[in-house]
Order: sequence, then C-alpha cells, then structure tokens
Amino acid sequence: ILPAADPHAEFVILGAHYDSKLGCPGAVDNATGVALTIGVLQAIAGLENRQKNVLVVFFDQEEEELIGSQAFIKLLQKKQYAIHSVHTFDMAGWDEDQNGEVELGAPSPALQSLYEAHAQRLNIPTYVTRGGSTDYQSFLAAGFPVIGVNEAFSKGDYSPFKDTPKDTYDTVNFNYLRHLTQYVTEVITDLITAKNISYGTN
Repeated sequence: ILPAADPHAEFVILGAHYDSKLGCPGAVDNATGVALTIGVLQAIAGLENRQKNVLVVFFDQEEEELIGSQAFIKLLQKKQYAIHSVHTFDMAGWDEDQNGEVELGAPSPALQSLYEAHAQRLNIPTYVTRGGSTDYQSFLAAGFPVIGVNEAFSKGDYSPFKDTPKDTYDTVNFNYLRHLTQYVTEVITDLITAKNISYGTN
C-alpha cells in the first residue's frame, strides 16, 4: 500500500496476475503486466500529496478460473476498504502492427472517459471490449468500478506464443511495454492527485 496524505482516503487498486500455464515461462502472459504495474508504482511513489491510497496486488491462479483475484475480493470485503477503482493489466508486450493500440476491458463509464481523454491527448488509439476471461471480470462481477488494460487482444494482435513454452523474454516488445506503462502512469497520476473525484465505493 502506497498511502495517501489522508489515511482515510479511498483506495485505487493496481493489479496483475503473475501465474502462467504449466510449462510456460509466461513472459508476455503475464510478466509484462506485472512489470507495467511495478513501473507505474515506481513512477508515482515520489508524488507528494497523494489524494488516494494505492494498493498494488499480484494475483495467482488467474489461469485457473480467476481464483486469485476472487480470493482478493473476499479480503477487500472483509477489510471494508473504500474502493475508488480497480485497474488490472494483462499482456502488455506485443504490438505486431506497431500502431500502439490499447484495449480497454469492461471499463466503468468514468474510467473509460478518463483513459480515453489521456489517450486522445497522447495520440494513442484505444478501443473498448466487454469480453475477456481475465482478472477484471472478477471485480466487474463483484460490482467494483474497474478497467482492464492490455495489448489489442480482441483484435488478434497478441503474442502468438501465449500459453506455450515459447512465451519467453526475447519475444517481448519492450518499446510497447514502455509505451503502455507511460500511458497508464499518466492516467493514475491524474487520478490520485486530483481532489474530490469519486466513482462510488463498495
């Protein structure tokens, strides 16, 4: 937890799954999502007067029916944190057509507007999908304001080595990973330094 100036502030959650299929190194799926999350955390750690707490979590067993994120939701409900929003990152290291496009998964309206506004300013193409079998679906089902951010999976522009032994470090597009990390960093910086922005709590 990266604390806000006010300990009673809402929580912004950043998360990614760190497991992979049996026998798969999991470089793109999903070490890149973990790296993106850590990169954002490093960038925002030095910000002064944070208006929201930031909770960073890495999920196990995403590949087994989202067990890790569902277990984490039970913890959140037990602790009764005031949750501002949840942002999950899954596969952020492939961009075969090199257009820098970003997929926004099942975003709540306010989060969609925020991400799209920054994307427009930064000239980043984005599109929205409502499907996907990744961790944001757990939070969506539980009623949290949520968004998933990843490479253009629904358009087929994702690592062909997903879920295979060839999902290795040398296949990662680090320029795209940096691009996506910088984009998310700008959004989260805006979110946690702005005052009086609430999307509802659970």
